[in-house]
Formats: sequence, C-alpha cells, structure tokens
Amino acid sequence: MKKRNKIILLLSVFVFTSCLKEMPEKGLQITVPENNPIQNLQTLLRDEEKTKILLVGVPPLSVLSNDFSPLLIERIIKSLSEFKPDVICLDAVSPEEIASNLEYINELKLPDISNQEVSYIKKLQNKLKLHPEKVNNQLDSLLSEVKTNNTIDFRTREKIIELFLLNFDFYSAALNLKYLNEDDIKRLKINKDILDRLKLLNNQSDEKSSIGLILAHQLNMNRVYSINDISDKKKLNKISDKLYHEMLLSDVYKSHRKEILNQVADDKLKEGLAKQDLFEFFLYINSDPYALTSTNNNWSIYFKMFLESGLDRTRIALWEMKNLRIASKIREVSTDYPSKKILVIIDVSKKIFVEEYLKKMTDIKVLKMNDILN
Repeated sequence: MKKRNKIILLLSVFVFTSCLKEMPEKGLQITVPENNPIQNLQTLLRDEEKTKILLVGVPPLSVLSNDFSPLLIERIIKSLSEFKPDVICLDAVSPEEIASNLEYINELKLPDISNQEVSYIKKLQNKLKLHPEKVNNQLDSLLSEVKTNNTIDFRTREKIIELFLLNFDFYSAALNLKYLNEDDIKRLKINKDILDRLKLLNNQSDEKSSIGLILAHQLNMNRVYSINDISDKKKLNKISDKLYHEMLLSDVYKSHRKEILNQVADDKLKEGLAKQDLFEFFLYINSDPYALTSTNNNWSIYFKMFLESGLDRTRIALWEMKNLRIASKIREVSTDYPSKKILVIIDVSKKIFVEEYLKKMTDIKVLKMNDILN
C-alpha cells in the first residue's frame, strides 16, 4: 500500500509539472530546453518580470589619490541615478562576515573595522542586551515604518544609526548620518571615534563612498548592502608567500607578466583623467571585450604553470569560491526585492565572475552597463 501511494504521488508530481509546461501564463510561449532543468525554470518568467541586477565594475578609485575629483564620476552617478535602482549593494565586507570573524580581526587586516570599534560595539551590545536577531527585527520594523510614513525624525534616525552599528553595518550607518545637519550630528549619543569613522566613510574618495553612498543618498535610501566575502583570506594568508615564490621561479609566469597591461583601458583612463570624466573608461571596463581580455591576462596563468605544489589551482579555486559566495549574498538581497532593480558597485575583477554566476539563476536578469547607460 505504501509503495502504491508513493507511485501515485510521483505520478501526481509528473502530471502537475506537465500541466505547467502546457499552460503558459499571460500568453508566454514556453520552450523547454532539452535536459536542462534550470533553463526550464528560467523560461517561466518574461525578462521584464525578473529581478534586474546591474553590476557596475569599478577600479579602486582610492589609488587615484590626489588625482581624484568628484567631477570624474559625476556623469556616472547621474546615469546610474536615471537607472533608478531600488537597492544598492557595495563591495564592502558584509556585516555577517565581520561578526563571524571578530577573533581574527588583526590576522585578517580588514579595512572595514578595527579592534577598537569591535570593543565599542560589544560594550553597546551588552549594555542594550540586544542579540543579532533582535537588532535585525528592530531594524526591519523601523525601516518599514519609515517607508510607510515617508518621514524620519531625529530620534528615529539616531536609533537607526545605532542599530546599524550594533549590526556592524558601518556603510548603512554612514548613509543615515548623511541626512543629519551639523547641529543634529552634535546631538548624537555615539562614541566620538565611531562618529569620526562614519564621517570618514562619507568623505572617502573610494567607489563605495563616492559612488555608492552618494547615489543612495540622492535616491533617499536608508540602507545599503555590503556583499563582499572574506572566506578565502585565512587560507590565502597561509599560502600566498609560497605561491608567489614558486610563481617567480616559473618561466611561464615570467613571460606572462608582460601581457598583463591592458593598453586600451590604460589609454581610456588617461583620456578620462585629462577630460575630468571617467564615463567612457567605465563603459569600456564593463564591456565584453574588456572582460575577455582581463580574464585571459589575469587568470589564465593559473592554468598554465602546473606548479608542483598545486597552489596555482588552489588560488583560482579560492577566487571562484569567494565570488560564488558574493553572488550568493546578492541573491540573498534579491529575495526581498522580486522584480525590482538592484545595482551592485563591485570591483571590476570580481564583477566578471559574479555576473556569470548570477546569469545561471532562475528569475534573475543580468543587465549590461553599456546597454543601460549608453
């Protein structure tokens, strides 16, 4: 009898899925790819019904140092603003990664947090007796209330900043600080060192602050999502010296080093700096030709050296693992924004990989910067 029930259940599932294929919704003609279950699911939604994700690959703008000017990215911000994203993700270490690696802060040398800041937040957590789940629940409740009322008074804003800090979400806390005037900032009951840190984040010349936070503020957002992953760092710290030493001894690596420079990108960067407008440079480094050249120049070497230790293959495996986890974090953000627009400001070297992983997901439509902003 049990066996018969199982067969009936299996037949029911088969009939149900067969019916799905024969009943296109909203007039959609479904073509089922042979032997590809994921593509099968991808056909069940039109592109316009999927969650749209635009990844904008950026170089580390902070390396421009004294050459950096807001004018360089003014047209980029204007174009991204016209894209009207519903949410923005930043290539910064995620709060979850920070929280789960507090004992390794010194070892990992994270740029996003210091031991002093960890100590302050732990004291605040103990004082308020708030564990992470309570912090998240309060944040969600407050942000939902704010969205409904469309206004935030000073005390509510202060509470939001405090909760983001308790969550190790410094970028969202810094974003909320942007909405306060100098008099209100002086009224905040926040540790001075932490407050200075938030001010610094808002005034940095890197891509997270000068593009991500400025754009989020212009669009009246109250939260940004940090999606970088550091799960590869501990192992990289252990193998990097040995790997680099072995690579320096490799004749394949010695000849490959000459191929790394992308002359087209270099020329466009120089031209953009001269014009005080990096828009065309950004379009190029987000193009398919750049992606192909960049991956060949920077990553093909790890498949050509055949180091005896195998650390070359370990390096590429860790890189792919890292980017898969970043893609997973972006997908997690997308769960709260079905059919919406998500903008991801990400290091251009990661963007190429993360973009390909996201394309494999069922109801995601990956957009191209060149198509959207041209």
